[in-house]
Amino acid sequence: MDSRVKCEEPPFQFLPIIAESYNRFHRREKDQFLSVAFASGAELESHVEVAKLLFPQHDLTNIELPLHEVMKILNVMLAKR
Repeated sequence: MDSRVKCEEPPFQFLPIIAESYNRFHRREKDQFLSVAFASGAELESHVEVAKLLFPQHDLTNIELPLHEVMKILNVMLAKR
């Protein structure tokens, strides 16, 4: 098993969900997509915390900082519902 942490490109799999929400015309549908994106981001945050415990020698700020910014944006978008 390869224990190296690859942090070149953050795995923000929920960003396409946000983009897709803009093509939704019904408010409830858009809200659902944003909620799913937020939940995915929260799950990624927990994975990063576990990775920090398992691999304390690795610097994960290149994942944490953009993730934090995206979560702040999602928080604002969800608050405006």
